Amino acid sequence: MNTTRKALSVKIDYLAIVFETVTAWEVINQLLKVPEECFCVREAHLPYQTYTNLYQAGCIQIYSDCERRVGNIYGKGAYLILKGEGCGWLQEHLDDQEKEIADFFKDCISCFGKDNFHLTRLDIAIDDRNEVPYFTVGQLHQKCRKREFVSKSRSFHFHESEFDEDVAKTLYIGDRKSDIMYRFYEKNKEQAKKTGQLLAEIGSWNRTEIELHDEVA
Repeated sequence: MNTTRKALSVKIDYLAIVFETVTAWEVINQLLKVPEECFCVREAHLPYQTYTNLYQAGCIQIYSDCERRVGNIYGKGAYLILKGEGCGWLQEHLDDQEKEIADFFKDCISCFGKDNFHLTRLDIAIDDRNEVPYFTVGQLHQKCRKREFVSKSRSFHFHESEFDEDVAKTLYIGDRKSDIMYRFYEKNKEQAKKTGQLLAEIGSWNRTEIELHDEVA
């Protein structure tokens, strides 16, 4: 089988950052540089967190208004969450400023200090749009069954769901509760089911997602 890396692309697909002693408005004004009037504020809570309000502008979510103590300093904390569409917005926002994603993290440091924020989750998505995929989910499943893979976690899970007269395959290596998990699935079938498009219109599309948490992120 001839494989190629020509039609591979990489992006951040989920980003969650805790800012320890700053308010949501400071994140909005100093880091994101989005007009305040774009945001609506409502009471909202996150599981296992004590934030009281959600500041939202479209796909941008910031939980805040939580009294926290950091050393001898009392202040407000802010929790920025950007899911798939939010990460797409961030990339376009950076492109408009002729910046890279690395510049965004540098801005986090310059705005609030390197010890005043930390990532709780970072997802990396690798899309393979080659007509002949670099590898298929089925091939990876066979590798896992033969234990032909190297990972901190030796556990894997393979799932098949109905798709027309075929099946859609998903492979997981690792556990959701661990610091790192790999997910491989047929993105073209997922999109066809979601949008109603024909598989032929979408074309070949396999996705690898690497979900990182806390220190690993």
